Amino acid sequence: MKGFNFANVNRRPVFDIDTENFDYFSLQELFEENDEDEDKVYPVYAIYINTKGKYEDAPVVALEDRYVNLPANQLDAAKEILASDQAIQAINNGNCGIQIRKYYKKKFDRWCYTVDWVNI
Repeated sequence: MKGFNFANVNRRPVFDIDTENFDYFSLQELFEENDEDEDKVYPVYAIYINTKGKYEDAPVVALEDRYVNLPANQLDAAKEILASDQAIQAINNGNCGIQIRKYYKKKFDRWCYTVDWVNI
């Protein structure tokens, strides 16, 4: 029978990385750990949407040895990446990275962190 494709509901790993022993880090922790180097590129091995957070859905990337929580302003980018077979393949091929950008937010009177996505 044509119509519904039942294979689409099967859940298989999308990314080629074992994250079993990963811990979560913030962008600020990662940035400070690397001497606040805004030019440093962190290869991305996987990207997820955390739907079980306290507030709202939030994007998370898997780096080589840890998860890093991304800010909510990256949620649309994460969804766009996850919707693209080409982007997923690029991540699995090692062609995706992030750079951390620090900026001052007057509204909150504090430093904030976001990422720029880069091709590797």
